[in-house]
Amino acid sequence: MVVIGDYIYTGGGGFWASTRLLEFKKGENKATRILPDLKGEFISGVCQTGKREIMIATCGRSESTKSYFIFVNLDTWEIVKEKQVSADISAEFFDTPGIALAGDYVYFCAGKTSVSRISLKTWKVEENIIDLTKDAPNAKYLNCNAIADPIKKYLYVAVSDEYYETTISNGNLLVYDCSGETPVLVKNIENKTSYPVGVYPMSKFYK
Repeated sequence: MVVIGDYIYTGGGGFWASTRLLEFKKGENKATRILPDLKGEFISGVCQTGKREIMIATCGRSESTKSYFIFVNLDTWEIVKEKQVSADISAEFFDTPGIALAGDYVYFCAGKTSVSRISLKTWKVEENIIDLTKDAPNAKYLNCNAIADPIKKYLYVAVSDEYYETTISNGNLLVYDCSGETPVLVKNIENKTSYPVGVYPMSKFYK
């Protein structure tokens, strides 16, 4: 979801309901506006792309490469641009968004121990631009989807060698600077968390 002023914007749908964008106002207990019947089967994520514009990303089932980026003007509540992309941007089985926006790129993992990205300028898809196992050789599992600090353009990814509730795993929180043409590893935080090795608002703790 995205918070702008006194409003929250979030996606809904999947399986038994069509994908849609919902707006909720602070102090009210129901949706104030709904934009229904968006393309795509599931919600991957929602990002703010302008002062009064958001982008909602939708996708198909896991491993489907038919995804959509839908840009919505919040003042007119209309779709101003829509783009289909051939990439799996699904959130997989994680409870975090499947996409993360940093600069002009949307980053995604789709459940893999690698990071891919899509340019919002050229719409070029670059698969596996980061091999997480090179920076964390023992990593076998992605613990939740990558998140980004849109201001610093830092990308945070959590991986581990085990993924069980009853197991204390060896984990890594990998921090990449994505402000240049190629992401650069700037921090590898080792074994500070265990299952579930989630990504936290690391910008509050790491500078």
